[in-house]
Amino acid sequence: MDTTKLDRNLDQILQDFASETRMLFSENSKEPASIEDISDLAKQTFYALNSMKKEIIDFLNNN
Repeated sequence: MDTTKLDRNLDQILQDFASETRMLFSENSKEPASIEDISDLAKQTFYALNSMKKEIIDFLNNN
């Protein structure tokens, strides 16, 4: 994997994270986040960070 592919993969992970969090939280909502909302956000954050970690480790191992 080259740095261009790594960059594309990391961008995709970030776009997926943004999409998932937009579904959880409406931009114009006046309603406060619930405990469940925060829990879902924490899960999405973990998934995104874990995916990024895997991509970076794969890049480092193969270069």
